[in-house]
Amino acid sequence: MAMRSFIQRYQRQVAENPMRTFGLQAALMFSIGDVLAQQVVEEKGFRNHDPVRTLRMGVYGCFVAGPVTGKWHQFLNRTVTIKNRAGSIATRLAIDQLFFGPTLLFLFMSGISILEGQTLAGIRSKFENNYVDTMKRSYQFWPFFNLISFTFFPYQYRPLASSGASVVWNAYLSFVNQKACQVAANTPVVHVMAERIP
Repeated sequence: MAMRSFIQRYQRQVAENPMRTFGLQAALMFSIGDVLAQQVVEEKGFRNHDPVRTLRMGVYGCFVAGPVTGKWHQFLNRTVTIKNRAGSIATRLAIDQLFFGPTLLFLFMSGISILEGQTLAGIRSKFENNYVDTMKRSYQFWPFFNLISFTFFPYQYRPLASSGASVVWNAYLSFVNQKACQVAANTPVVHVMAERIP
């Protein structure tokens, strides 16, 4: 009963305030991802946890990733109107991976860098050292998840599904971003994370 009530409230919020709903859920998931990155991947311990870093991730999720992802799924649903179900899924998946994936990673690396107060040189270094490798890992993760999402989830729930899956991905992004910041600052980096998705 409680779950049904929650789902009904969520459906109402998606219908009445979609961008706010997508932004808030992305803020939560990006923040959780950063906490996982700091505590599980980097093993910093809560005494050494960087709350400002977590806040930055949450702000980016709320004002950029959530609304942009929500609009993107609306665009895909409105634009791709192929009657054949398999053809529609394949087309949406191809468009998503060719255009949205690279664009969203660009927005993430740029947006977080701006929130960090990075110089142009620091931003350039981050892109040179991390963009291509991160994009390669992205293609090992998101196509498979989005195949499930496009197949089984109505479009208005895909941002929520993506937010849930992105907890792991955001933990990885947060780790990569922090590593890039250390490299840009000529600080030694301890590689504590094995090869893992994008």
